[in-house]
Amino acid sequence: MHQFFRANYKPLALQLYWIIYLVWFSLLERNIAPHFWMDGPLDKLVPFCEWFVFPYLIWFPYMLGMLLYFLRHSLTDYYRLCFFLFAGMTICLLIYTLLPNGQGLRPLAMPRDNLACRLVQMIYQADTPTNVAPSIHVLNSVGVHLVLSKSRCFQEKPLLRGASLVLAVAICLSTVFIKQHAVVDGLLALLLSLPLYFLTYRVGYRVAFRAA
Repeated sequence: MHQFFRANYKPLALQLYWIIYLVWFSLLERNIAPHFWMDGPLDKLVPFCEWFVFPYLIWFPYMLGMLLYFLRHSLTDYYRLCFFLFAGMTICLLIYTLLPNGQGLRPLAMPRDNLACRLVQMIYQADTPTNVAPSIHVLNSVGVHLVLSKSRCFQEKPLLRGASLVLAVAICLSTVFIKQHAVVDGLLALLLSLPLYFLTYRVGYRVAFRAA
């Protein structure tokens, strides 16, 4: 393990971006009040379903796991995924800064007392209903699946590509079913993923990173 980290310290250094992201996001959460509210008519059609909290939480190991996998098995795909994620999150943070937004969809009280509702309540306490559009949860899920599905590592593994697609869709849906995001937040994330996809595979990662 020590040799692995020693051999990959340069690509691993990219993960220092998370410090920038967390500090920036934390400052926004504490100091910026929403000026734009993302609630819309479509949100009234989506019922609260606490069980979607589980795919929502799987987002974290899904993203981290694929970063570590590509770091070990394909540096080219690792750099592509880093570019998509980090460029996308930076754009989202800029939007949150310049166009502060939020949503008022959360239920005032949990409708039931079970494990899923308690987990949702914990998420609500840790994350305010601000800085929501575009949804980073949706954007990063799309990015992970796109890089995975195009990677040579998974070209002969259709079941894994299919499982990734199902998981990515479930994560995207979870953001609206647990009322962490409005529908438009996810739609904006999908829209943003289009130019990011183009940059990742046509221009961006070649300029930003030189895969070993």
